[in-house]
Amino acid sequence: MELTLKQHGKDQYPVCGFFVEGDDLTVWIEAVDRMDLDPTEIKVYGLPSRRANVVWGCLVTTAVKLTTDRLGPLATAHRAASRLIVPAKCRVVPELTQYDLEQLFGEDVFVLHPEFGLYKLTGPLDLSDSLLVTDVPIVN
Repeated sequence: MELTLKQHGKDQYPVCGFFVEGDDLTVWIEAVDRMDLDPTEIKVYGLPSRRANVVWGCLVTTAVKLTTDRLGPLATAHRAASRLIVPAKCRVVPELTQYDLEQLFGEDVFVLHPEFGLYKLTGPLDLSDSLLVTDVPIVN
C-alpha cells in the first residue's frame, strides 16, 4: 500500500504539535522558548532530510493547545491516526482503517511529510544534554 498526502483546504485532524525546519538545535530551542512552552510538557524528535546524514528539522509534540498567533510561521503537526502524524492541511490517501494502522505500523508512531517521506519516530531527544544551566549571580 502506498501512502500519499493530498493538499486539503482545511485541517481534518487534531493538532498534536508543530514542525521546526532547520538543522540547528539552537533554532529548535528558540522556537520552543518563543512559544513559552514548559519543557516538561513537550517531546522533541529529530527528523531526517532526504539527503544522507542531513537533518531536516524537528517535530515538537505537546498536549498544550496551540493557536496560530502563538505558532507564528511554524507549521502545525496533526495526528491523522493514533500512529501517524502529518503536516497541516493534508489528508492521507488512502484513508486508513484501524486494521490498516495495526498492520502497517504495529506499535510504532510515524511521520508522513512531503519533504522527507515516511519516518519512524524513535525516542524523543533529551535536550538537557545540550543545555548548559549556570547559577545566576544575585545583583544587589
